[in-house]
Amino acid sequence: MKKIAFGIIVCLLSISIFAQNPQKALQDFLAKPQYRSANIGVYVKDLTNDSLIVAYNTNTYLTPASLQKLITTFCALSTFGPDYKFITDLYYDGNIKDSTLYGNIIIQGHGDPTLGSVLFDDTLVIENMVNTIKGTGIKHITGSIIGDASAFGPDPVPHKWTWEDLGNYYGAAPTALCIYDNTYTIIFQTGRPGSLARVIDTVPFLPGLKLHLYVRAASIRSDQSYIIGAPLQLERNIVGRLPAYRRYFSVRGAIPDPALLIAQQVYERLRAENIMVSGEPKSIYDPDSARFDSEKMVILMRHYSPSLIDVITETNEKSINLYAEELLKHLVLRYKDTASTRAGVEALYHCLWQMGLDTLDFDLYDGSGLSHYNGITVRGLSDFLEKIYHSGYFKMFLTALPVAGVNGTLKYFARGTVLENRFHGKSGSMHGVRNYAGYYLAPSGHVILVVFVTNDFRCSQRQVIYDVEQTINHILGD
Repeated sequence: MKKIAFGIIVCLLSISIFAQNPQKALQDFLAKPQYRSANIGVYVKDLTNDSLIVAYNTNTYLTPASLQKLITTFCALSTFGPDYKFITDLYYDGNIKDSTLYGNIIIQGHGDPTLGSVLFDDTLVIENMVNTIKGTGIKHITGSIIGDASAFGPDPVPHKWTWEDLGNYYGAAPTALCIYDNTYTIIFQTGRPGSLARVIDTVPFLPGLKLHLYVRAASIRSDQSYIIGAPLQLERNIVGRLPAYRRYFSVRGAIPDPALLIAQQVYERLRAENIMVSGEPKSIYDPDSARFDSEKMVILMRHYSPSLIDVITETNEKSINLYAEELLKHLVLRYKDTASTRAGVEALYHCLWQMGLDTLDFDLYDGSGLSHYNGITVRGLSDFLEKIYHSGYFKMFLTALPVAGVNGTLKYFARGTVLENRFHGKSGSMHGVRNYAGYYLAPSGHVILVVFVTNDFRCSQRQVIYDVEQTINHILGD
């Protein structure tokens, strides 16, 4: 009897000690000097047996950064289904007589973010459009080649994005007619430290683009430059620093006017095929300027995107802001002719409400998390991820997330820890922000929800990544 009683005491003691370990691991993290003034939120729960492991500061609005893509991508998946595809239409208006089109060629976008993207090997889209037009026998077009991006309206950029972001690839404006992920590459040559860098090429070529260079070479190894400029404007200031003594150094920027670029490229390719176009290429963003006579509109070609689940996977694995913003606005096009960011955010709130969540836990301003104004409580994000776990889309959504130590933005996260190859989730980062949220698939078969949000820390990103890795490791019992 004494042996049995002793065994029970030892068992209870071990359980008690294990139960204290997660809290101690978190307290050790919070006690570090670099996090004394930080805003931290943590929530870890065993979803399989519905038991809370540890929670801290769950009701404060914190900056989610790219964790917000979890919300946007899941709402798109649950709204449209995994097999949904975006479309882009090639039309002409007017009539064809004696090999002359008396009218315009219109490339009409409906929010496909992947058009022309190398990520999906869609590099022949311009050629296919030109070959389709050529196949009609048209030799002369009296009107113009028009890129119609009016479905997203005249103001493509979320109002709460910062000026510093807009000209860079990660701040590419979500337009109804995209091309090449709405990005281009500037190829620089740099000399000695302190000297001005010079541009030797842009890919693709952007007609009319004016670059004002204020970027200098420095004794650094990485890109520390910023491209400053608003969408739909063809002037850009480039400031900051680039590594010295480089023959070729590439920097990616946001295409100022994607709809115009696609019209220009079709125009130039038609001319190369000896098909004359009288009017200059144009782009349209204002719906009031896109009123074509529907009775004279003839569709020549309909281009389909990859399946939505593939788009969502790329969005989350590579954390592509453009794709998330396109998905946000596309949530609106199912019931409106024109989609704005504000209407897209309202659609997100509606999705959260339909899931049975408290929308007061979310203060949203875009779909990607690039805005510093976004705020989400750890409780709200955790409840959202738990709802996904209990939904019919959980297994599919899990495969659309990067895996720790394996791929995407988590490729180098938590290598050599229990999280490696078992944590499926999303990271989010910007200045003073480093966040993680997702699901840990434990060796026991249990699914553990993990949300770890760090805002306003006073250390390097590398340091906080290491500290978070170790803390989550200890919380999970390693």
